[in-house]
Amino acid sequence: MAGTFKILSLDGGGIRGIIPSRILTSIEDKTKQPIAGMFDLIAGTSTGGILAAGLAGSEGGNKPIRTAAELLSLYVDRGSEIFSRSLWKRITSIGGLRGARYSAGPLETILRDTLGEAELKDVLTNLLIPSYDIEGRGDYRGGGPYFFKSSKAKADPDDNYLLRDAARATSAAPTYFEPAHIGNRSGAKWTALIDGGVFANNPAACAYAEARKLGAEPGEIVLVSLGTGGRQRAIEYREAKDWALSNGPSLCSR
Repeated sequence: MAGTFKILSLDGGGIRGIIPSRILTSIEDKTKQPIAGMFDLIAGTSTGGILAAGLAGSEGGNKPIRTAAELLSLYVDRGSEIFSRSLWKRITSIGGLRGARYSAGPLETILRDTLGEAELKDVLTNLLIPSYDIEGRGDYRGGGPYFFKSSKAKADPDDNYLLRDAARATSAAPTYFEPAHIGNRSGAKWTALIDGGVFANNPAACAYAEARKLGAEPGEIVLVSLGTGGRQRAIEYREAKDWALSNGPSLCSR
């Protein structure tokens, strides 16, 4: 492969996906180009996977499903829907001690509204979304890392999925949302998946490996990795000594 191979890698981080989405919005505003047209591969885990799917996905033609600005609006306008809990959910989950803390319904509705019927095989640039197979029905017997890859979806119909299902799987944070049980487009393969952040919250290394598989040489690869920030405030012992599942630090805010 001749020339530069450009990778965009988007970390997980829950609602703090607003940070990379702001950066990407600024890039699109300044260049007047869609992100998918600037990179040869986009990789994203968890909230980064949702962004990656929206930026790379297409429902026909050369136009991405969503601009970076539209994805930013998703966090600003609808982020509170994802992490809301009804009284019934609080009661039935015993505050998160029994079952997932949040219902996956609002998240699935937002993903359907955002990504529609777009499929993995139809993306505008190469796409990689990590998840984790907990049942062993996927590519790895006994479970393990599971990658939604556009390169595989284009080559084999059995590896083609709706982008909204891939996004649901990569963002199924344990204890926060129930696992995603999704099927490929033919319905022949069903897999139980959880958040890709359990092994690759920063998917940069996975994206690099995929770029090499696609033919890029090490000296040709340029990688842009966007995180979601981090907490700087120290946590004192008196705050932490009584932590329990229901009042510990939020995985979705890290």
